[in-house]
Amino acid sequence: MNAYIKGPWEARQNDFGQWCVSVGGEDIAKTPSTHRQPRARKLERKANAVLMAASPKMLDALRAILAHRPDHADAVWDQVEEAIAIAEGR
Repeated sequence: MNAYIKGPWEARQNDFGQWCVSVGGEDIAKTPSTHRQPRARKLERKANAVLMAASPKMLDALRAILAHRPDHADAVWDQVEEAIAIAEGR
């Protein structure tokens, strides 16, 4: 996996109406501007930024969960492995 910037990551809206994902005050991702967009689009872009900001913690949690995989694992465990593989670019 390519190394990602260690967090914490946070979602915030800048002065231009863009939702950004920031680490230590530095933007690492931005959504398009929500200026003159319908309310539903604004909420969608905020939700996307919040989800992106949470992704390092979710990846860490999935790795911790996978460490306790039982020998008789079912399809849910396969989903955990698949999500980790996607996040790691495999």
